Amino acid sequence: MVTGALLERQLVVVCPNAGVVCAAVLSLVPMLRPFAWQSVMLPALPRSLLAVLEAPVPFVVGVTHKDREVRAKSQGLSRVNVYKDKVKMAPGPPLPRLKELLAALRPFHERLAGTSYSRLTSC
Repeated sequence: MVTGALLERQLVVVCPNAGVVCAAVLSLVPMLRPFAWQSVMLPALPRSLLAVLEAPVPFVVGVTHKDREVRAKSQGLSRVNVYKDKVKMAPGPPLPRLKELLAALRPFHERLAGTSYSRLTSC
């Protein structure tokens, strides 16, 4: 959930208990420090404002009901189900030239992984 907020994703937090869903949404604010959330945050989204789920901006929205309409509108979004303790992140855009990037980073990864591993085994 924090990763989704830091990446400025569209997050839908679902829980049937209004107090829990509001607490979960509002708990993001202190967890993001030293950063600050600069977009839409609605701890409890009323049914009359479900169109917010189609907004093309980052948001964190709490929903106490998960009916057919909410499921349809949150299909491509990152979803956090507090009741089931599950997170489904929406896929991000693919990185261009990913194979080249991985090849360029491999020597650095091997050097860092080797250093940290040898430190752990010497203790």
